[in-house]
Parts: sequence; structure tokens; C-alpha cells
Amino acid sequence: VQRVVPEARLAEAGTLAAGGSDAILADYHLDRGEDGLSLIAALRTATGLAVPALLVTAEGARAVHERAAAMGVQVIAKPVDPALIERFLAAASVLQVQPQ
Repeated sequence: VQRVVPEARLAEAGTLAAGGSDAILADYHLDRGEDGLSLIAALRTATGLAVPALLVTAEGARAVHERAAAMGVQVIAKPVDPALIERFLAAASVLQVQPQ
């Protein structure tokens, strides 16, 4: 079953996690000053699983990329080649989500 959540907030992480996730695709800059890496961390914490995650961003700051790498989150730059997202989702679909 596929379910796409087009918009999420950190406050919703527990509710979203209850539905389970095979993969997370997040933009870095979210509304209300939130960021995609914090959302990914919150979802992983809520599920207790290291869900594969991809961060899409135009942010070039080294700190963002280092933080993503430390979390095991892949990063792709905008503008996004759809083939990169397709490859990520294909790889995530064959991975078993591991406990954190």
C-alpha cells in the first residue's frame, strides 16, 4: 500500500509514524522554520526504525550536508532529476527497515 504525505510538521511525527513508513523524502526548508532533517529524526525516533531518507535541498551550507551524512540521510540538490528520486525509492523498497 502506498501512502504519500504531502506536508508534515514536527508536531505530527508521532501520528505519521503510527502509519509506518518505507521511506522518507523531505525538503530541507519546511514551513514554520522547521527543517527536513529534524522531521526525519523525529519520524525515526517515533518509529524506532532507521527508515531510509532522502533530503532534497538547494541549501549549500556544509553544516547541513554534514548533519545529513551523520544521520545516514542521502542528499540531492535542486533542481532534482526525477531519476534520482526513482532510484532512491526503488532501493528503499528492497531494503528492510532496521531498528535504530
